Amino acid sequence: MGLDVFHVHGLRLIMISISTVSSLTSGLSGHVSSFVSRFGPGGLKAEMPPYSSLRRRRRFFFWATCSTLAILTGVGPSCAAPPAMTIDGKFLDWSDADPGQPLTARTDGRTLWIQLRLGATPVSLQNLSAPWTMDIELDDDPSRTQRIVFSPESTGRGVHAEWIDGGVAVPHSPYDIHFLFAPTIAASRFELSLRLAEPSGGIVRLDTGEGRPVLTTTFDASVLPVSRPPAAAWPEKPPVESIRVVSWNILFGNILHKREQAAPLLAAMQPDILLLQELEDDQAPETIAEMLDDVLGTEGGRWQVASSPVGSGLRSMVAARGGIQLPEAARIPRLDAPDRFLKAAALGVPIEGRGLLLATSVHLRCCGGPGEEADLQRIAEAISLGHVVDGIIEEREIERRQLATAIGRGGPAPSNGIAGLIIGGDLNLVGTRAPLTILSNRRAGFGEADESTDLVVADPMHVDGTSNATWSDSQSSFTPGRLDYLLYSPATLTATNAFILDTARIDPADLLRRSIAAKDTSDISDHAPLVLDLVFKER
Repeated sequence: MGLDVFHVHGLRLIMISISTVSSLTSGLSGHVSSFVSRFGPGGLKAEMPPYSSLRRRRRFFFWATCSTLAILTGVGPSCAAPPAMTIDGKFLDWSDADPGQPLTARTDGRTLWIQLRLGATPVSLQNLSAPWTMDIELDDDPSRTQRIVFSPESTGRGVHAEWIDGGVAVPHSPYDIHFLFAPTIAASRFELSLRLAEPSGGIVRLDTGEGRPVLTTTFDASVLPVSRPPAAAWPEKPPVESIRVVSWNILFGNILHKREQAAPLLAAMQPDILLLQELEDDQAPETIAEMLDDVLGTEGGRWQVASSPVGSGLRSMVAARGGIQLPEAARIPRLDAPDRFLKAAALGVPIEGRGLLLATSVHLRCCGGPGEEADLQRIAEAISLGHVVDGIIEEREIERRQLATAIGRGGPAPSNGIAGLIIGGDLNLVGTRAPLTILSNRRAGFGEADESTDLVVADPMHVDGTSNATWSDSQSSFTPGRLDYLLYSPATLTATNAFILDTARIDPADLLRRSIAAKDTSDISDHAPLVLDLVFKER
């Protein structure tokens, strides 16, 4: 009988090949082993309960499909960890699910994942007209239920969570169970995840009210081991020819208020273009520029900052070395209310031999479900910003062509045209997708690149690959969601990397080397920085 001994976090584990275990357990009710493991007050335990108990209580796990068994004060799992499922609204992990089933669930014993397919009409789960209730009964026992209420009656918004044990309901934050779903916008299909109170199988029931049938599905106690994504390495900046864009809602000006934490993060991210939202009125662009000069240096030019006007609410800014102010973007009015100005700013970033890269930072109206006033205002703001961006591009293109004609074919290449476009910021997409569609519908062919396709919406993920939520606030009834976006012109630009930076998910050793703490991003803001690396396409 072959044994392998190794240590993990100071624990001595003994590995026995499954073939050996099979030979030892042959004849025991036709099962590979009667050993099972469960979680109890003392941690992972090994037991050998009666077979009838196994049938009744699915919280016990069989590891018969694994290639090996680990013994830790008994017998426990040692199977290779399954790939983590991703909550990003793309549903790639559900390709094998029955498309005819409105509700599907699966678990690894630690996390429960749920796919929800609705009718054709999109809904916003946290902005419903009436509450929806999801009950997750552990071990098919209604007296032990995790309840999730979407848009509860008490607030009409957000998510309410409670644990029901023996008929007693104890409210708690949805963040306590790591509850998450995507997409954040109104949709007819969602994927959700939450942490189970204990390893278990069970039933999921979703009551959408108004006399509609209750949707039901079951999930079995997993035969796979419990695991969590490992800490990720710090994402290094690519070679010098790339352009790193960082978009960050900085929460009430915390780039200055919490400079001691923000400065090491900026130095480590090394942005070439910085899109900021939620600066305060008394935080002048010159003050931000001085900070960036100090933290990031002036090699390649001093930092220039464009800002939305004072009085537009929390201000948006764009910063870049050697940036060129654009007078036509100094105040961007709302087309539906010309006396109101957008929280948006634009800056021309000179790119040698190319022209200007137009970088735009925007903060759209918060909150509001599909068709509500706030959603309609977001749409109006997106149209207004698009109108100004199109005007800048068109005007610069006319000037570029006039200059090219005046110089002649043998002269130097004109450098005042728009060579590419970046739009980024906090779009607050909790209603319809319309604002994003409007912003992406920009002219994406510039100068010699005559293609005219929509802007590409970058696809950043958290560095551990588990989700694309950019906002999180454990004190809120709203659950983590994707509010922040980056878009770029594909005719001239190619994305080489994109990620969401949450320092809590980074290897502690990497953080220590950079004088950064695991809590820094969440301590500074409820929004995580978005990072996008771009290169210009060859002509």
